Amino acid sequence: MEYFFHIKPAFDCAVKAQNLSTHLQSNKIHSFLLNTSQTILPISFFPTNSEYNTSLNFTVVVNLKTKCLNSKMPNVDLINFPNDNILLIAREFFIANPKPFSIQSKTFNFSGISHNFFYSKNSPFSMRIENASHEFLDADYPKRIQELNFKTSKNSLFCYGKTFQDSYVVCIIKHKDHKYSLTTLEEVDLLEVGKDKIITFKRANDMLGHAFTKEYTFSPNLGVETNLVYDENENVLIHKKEIVPYAFFDAVKTKDFDLARTYLTEELGAKLSDKHLGKFFGEFLFSHQSLSKNSDEIALIYDDENSSKIAKIFSISQDENDKISNILQV
Repeated sequence: MEYFFHIKPAFDCAVKAQNLSTHLQSNKIHSFLLNTSQTILPISFFPTNSEYNTSLNFTVVVNLKTKCLNSKMPNVDLINFPNDNILLIAREFFIANPKPFSIQSKTFNFSGISHNFFYSKNSPFSMRIENASHEFLDADYPKRIQELNFKTSKNSLFCYGKTFQDSYVVCIIKHKDHKYSLTTLEEVDLLEVGKDKIITFKRANDMLGHAFTKEYTFSPNLGVETNLVYDENENVLIHKKEIVPYAFFDAVKTKDFDLARTYLTEELGAKLSDKHLGKFFGEFLFSHQSLSKNSDEIALIYDDENSSKIAKIFSISQDENDKISNILQV
């Protein structure tokens, strides 16, 4: 059977799969026609930028029958496009191995019981929380932290640590019904500690300058209020025709519907309510170029089952002022 494989690495690398052996450039889509009767396809990545890249070699295994990865990998996304097109987006692969002397421990009381918390200091973030009932939770994040700070509420533990790049890793663990859950593990750009609250600021890293603030309160339960803001106190307006659709979808993704309408014609904008915009496109992860030759098509990427993602293709029409006049799902 024939498959159209596309690989987009975030780093320069060599790739080997079956009879294929070639070098790939970072952040470019490389396309291959695969003709095979096999159902399992191992693909190996070997970083070649040795001066700056300290990532390890790694192999992903693609199940061609189900069109998904055999096991989930945090640094690889498999995206199913229409007509048997498969896109692999690969990022560097690192293993966090905290040294024994960097392990710290603390004891906390919340949720009515005592918890032992172990974490690595001056190493990539790595932690374990456990209790006398043999319940435990492990979590890792690939950024080195200098030290961790903690706050507790009724059923939650809030911890944060500054990285060596002056950002912060925020981790929130909840314990309820004899079970731990990791409700938040993210990196934020700024963190401010107040008398009875903590405020974080995180850039969305989209082309519109979006960012999110979160205000955490701790008494008696952990509460959070999230707000959409702009990194430079005002939004960035995009005017180039080819980029306008991507700006529109960035605005929809962050639910900045007023900004999204600025990229639509007045007629189309008047027809679409905020609820309609949110419901029509749903909770997509990001927008991406289509793998077809049609320049007016854009893919929206959604989570799917079986360790894969799925692309839905939308055709974008624009008027003489580069405003979006129609959007149709292909």
